Amino acid sequence: MNDHKNSLWLPSYSSRVRGNQSECTLVFSDDDIDSPVLSKANVVILVDPLQLKLFEKRVRYGDCLMVESAGLTDTLDGNDTPMLPCPYP
Repeated sequence: MNDHKNSLWLPSYSSRVRGNQSECTLVFSDDDIDSPVLSKANVVILVDPLQLKLFEKRVRYGDCLMVESAGLTDTLDGNDTPMLPCPYP
């Protein structure tokens, strides 16, 4: 947050409270943030690996999808989601 002029945090719980799935969008920008709604993100951090198929298409081409590996059974659709590996261990 210190590297950018503006930041926005938008949690989305809807009916997914009390241990069920939820989602949170974080936006950091030097420009004004007109809308918190993103069609594609630079980075997606996925804590629930069972949601891989749902979220893999929400990462911009060539950007980063980080997935919890414990319980990961799916693989990325190589033709539909050409992403580079994340630069993190």
